Formats: sequence, C-alpha cells, structure tokens
Amino acid sequence: MKNFGFNLFVIFISGLLITSILYLKTNKGLEHSFREAFFQVTSIVTCTGFATTDYLKWPHYAYYFLFFLMFAGGSAGSTSGGIKMVRHLVMFKNVRSIFQGMNSFRAVHTIRLNNHTLPEKQNRTILAFIVLYLLFFVMSTVVLLAAGIDFQSAASAVATAMGGIGPGIGSVGPASNFSHFSGFAKLFLSFDMISGRLELLTVLALFSPAFWKR
Repeated sequence: MKNFGFNLFVIFISGLLITSILYLKTNKGLEHSFREAFFQVTSIVTCTGFATTDYLKWPHYAYYFLFFLMFAGGSAGSTSGGIKMVRHLVMFKNVRSIFQGMNSFRAVHTIRLNNHTLPEKQNRTILAFIVLYLLFFVMSTVVLLAAGIDFQSAASAVATAMGGIGPGIGSVGPASNFSHFSGFAKLFLSFDMISGRLELLTVLALFSPAFWKR
C-alpha cells in the first residue's frame, strides 16, 4: 500500500466507524452522522484544527477514537503535525514482517515503501522516532498531571499540542480552550507544540553537545 492510499484508507475506515457509532447510538440521522464524523476525522488527521460540533457530546468511545487519531498526522512533507501517516505505514509493515518471519525463519524480509526498498538505516530511524514521540508524550503528560491537571485533559492537551490539532478532549474540548491552564502549563505546551512541529529530533539536537561543537 502506498502512502497516499494509506492516508485515505485510515480516514475512510475511521469515518465509517464513527458514522456508525453516531447513527446507532444517537438520534442523529445518517447524513448528519456521516457529515460530522468525516469532517472531524479529516480535520484531526490533517491537523486542520477545526470542529463543527462539540464531539464531547458523542458517545465516549467515539471521541476517544478521535483522541488516538491525534497521533496519526498528515502526509510526509506536509506542514501537519503528529507522527505522520507514512511512519505508521512503515511501522505496520515492520510488524507484518515480524509475523512473516515467524513462519519462514530463513526468509529475508525487506520493507518496501512506494515500490522501493526502504534502507535499513532509514527504517530504524522511523521506528526510533515513533518510540521517541510516544515517550515524549508520556513524559509531558506526567508533567501536566503534576501541575494539577486531570489525566484526560492533560493527555489530550499534550497530544493536540504536539500534533498541532487544535481542540482536544476533557477540559480542552471544542467548546472550551486552554485559558484556564496555569502560565507554566501554557508555556510547557508551547514547548511541546514547537517540538512536535519541528519533529522532536531537531529540538533534541539543540541540546546535544555535539551539535554545538560543529
């Protein structure tokens, strides 16, 4: 599967899933459910930052699904935040390769992306970035928890800041904002936002002694 096709696949499946939840679990009609679901999924995956409805009024598992989509990110090379779809695609291909290796121990499995073999160094860099992104998310969430913010709002605030998403869940949902956070929390989230936009590695390089010795 190619990068762009994977993007469309994630948006399509996610949109259908949430459309089904809204149609079956609320009093919204099919057209209304479809419109709200696909707009919100597309907005979050592409880091557009718009919300046309207060999705916190949806069934809780619907907006929790939106929370996980905050880690998706847009296309490679775009100005969107998040991990980026192409990295998720590479991760899934690695998982598939591991399972294939269990069935044929002598076979050599390579990761292919857009009909080209992905160099092993680049593959490791992508996987390392995903791990680093998630670790950064966890540590940032812990910092906000220590600042007195509830878990749902803290995790969502960090995810939306790192991904440049816009509204989150909890007390930073689409009908609210970040104004009630302390000055420290806002400053810390600003750092998270910059780190996510510059894709972490650039920011971490600034703290590396080797970078300043050049």
